[in-house]
Amino acid sequence: MKVLLQLLREFWLPLLIAIAWTIFNFVDRPFLQWTVREVINIFGPTFFFVSWLVAQWFRVKKQQRVEDGISEIRRDVRAIHTPLLPSRLFLTLRASINELDLERLFKEEQGYRAYGPDIPMPPPPYGLPPGMTEGRLQRPGGYIDYEGGVVKAAGIYKIEHPGFNTIHSSVQHTIASLSSARLAQDRSQNDPLLAAPSVRIEIFLDGQPKAENVKPSLVLVSAHGGQKVDAVRVLDSTIFVDHKLHLVPEPADPHRAWSTSDLKGAFVRVSLNFFYITPFFSLPKESWPSMHNLQLWLGPNADRVFSFSLDQLSSQTTELDPNPIARGQAECVRVQFTNLIDEAAYSKCLLSAA
Repeated sequence: MKVLLQLLREFWLPLLIAIAWTIFNFVDRPFLQWTVREVINIFGPTFFFVSWLVAQWFRVKKQQRVEDGISEIRRDVRAIHTPLLPSRLFLTLRASINELDLERLFKEEQGYRAYGPDIPMPPPPYGLPPGMTEGRLQRPGGYIDYEGGVVKAAGIYKIEHPGFNTIHSSVQHTIASLSSARLAQDRSQNDPLLAAPSVRIEIFLDGQPKAENVKPSLVLVSAHGGQKVDAVRVLDSTIFVDHKLHLVPEPADPHRAWSTSDLKGAFVRVSLNFFYITPFFSLPKESWPSMHNLQLWLGPNADRVFSFSLDQLSSQTTELDPNPIARGQAECVRVQFTNLIDEAAYSKCLLSAA
């Protein structure tokens, strides 16, 4: 039955065209003048010619499916050899800061209020070579754009991070970063701007859950003590803080072996929870953070990176946690991001770190 259906699927069009062409050739002649030889001489070549054309179309279509299938198998085989666990998380958190916080954190750093129309361009490596007033100055991890000897914009990138969402912003007065010594000092003083969030990532293999009580297939949470502030930079009054966090499955012993291919078609919900205490350890609402980079580094050798784009991250929300762990002077802020990883997103976002 399947063979008959396939034959019908491939030959109904040639048969229809051959009959139509035969009738067209004899329509102006009386039916009694038709001979079997003439009908066969017109119908036969027409049928087989159109059948050949249709067969070529089916052959090319089938070959494309086979090639797509082979590519898919290759990707899945590579994914099987690249396990999902253990996982690490890289975050770039973006926040607006006031003048007091800008001065407190960056006053002693190179680049603090060092630029402006009334300030001479600094010498290299922070300014252009002598005789130049316009151009892009490349520096480790970023660049500065000059026009007429005045800084106009600056950018931040990480070559070692595939899929890193480059930061670009207009600048008027400050391009600075915290030194390693200052970074260790401010972390030891528990600065709220550098506070690492509590992370929870829920993965639903069957796509977006249709009810709130649906349990995720896999839950990853940030490990206690596995957090590190990797870099802190500022462009005028916008601060960018890079965090590296180790993730562990919850429960600690998952029932199956996970691979990166499990992310295809999955629905992911990422929640970052920040805990502030007013007035000792808190931030004003305008300084609540948002995600500029969200990357999952996968496998024991971290040789695969799943990096979300700025377009995907544009759907994130920052709000007070509707289910806070404490009340009163405590303030629980939640940044949440959800995304359905369809086939296109899977192919685009899964990158090699090698």
